Amino acid sequence: MATFKLDFVPTYHHDTYDRISEVNPDLSCDGKVVFITGGGRGIGREIAKAFAVAGAKGMLIIGRTGTELLSAVKEIKNLSTGTPVSVHHAEADITDREAVASAFKQAIAAQASKSIESIDCEL
Repeated sequence: MATFKLDFVPTYHHDTYDRISEVNPDLSCDGKVVFITGGGRGIGREIAKAFAVAGAKGMLIIGRTGTELLSAVKEIKNLSTGTPVSVHHAEADITDREAVASAFKQAIAAQASKSIESIDCEL
């Protein structure tokens, strides 16, 4: 009996490509403020770095480990292109509703912004 292999993904990518590149003008975050959970390490940190390269004007990253957040803030600030990104951090556990609400209020106050344009919860 013959077997068929269905492959719904004709092309596999292992790195950023033009259509989803952080420097693609269609995906610009110029002037936006973003709030990222888990921004101290792993996927959250990489997402924060991508927002910096894409031109976000402000960012608040939250995570559970202060030392990792400080390291991430330093790295993110070094990546921003054009106008430096204003990066703040707060220690909070995503499962603690009050801690996250407090961090969100911090983000708005720190950025002197009435709104956060993008939230990444990487859940």
